[in-house]
Amino acid sequence: MALCIPVNLRRGIVARARTVPLRNTGAALSPMNAFMLMQGMETLPLRMERHCDNAKSVAEYLKAHPKVEWLATLGLKATSIIQWRKNTSTAAHRL
Repeated sequence: MALCIPVNLRRGIVARARTVPLRNTGAALSPMNAFMLMQGMETLPLRMERHCDNAKSVAEYLKAHPKVEWLATLGLKATSIIQWRKNTSTAAHRL
């Protein structure tokens, strides 16, 4: 997996995502909307894990592609943050 969120941090994010909207808007959700919101929050860790796996697969594909000159991602071991910063600052000066 690429840069994914630890389990204990996920629980805090989910708890906050459940309580803050209720505090700000009140408990005025319809039963179906409440059910859909809860389903979305409960499946968020699984969806993020899949998202990270897909992003890593795309990065590996692009890294191996002959038409790609350089790749700016932190999920691959071979990508150096220093080289990434040099490439992005050089690209910004070209604009």
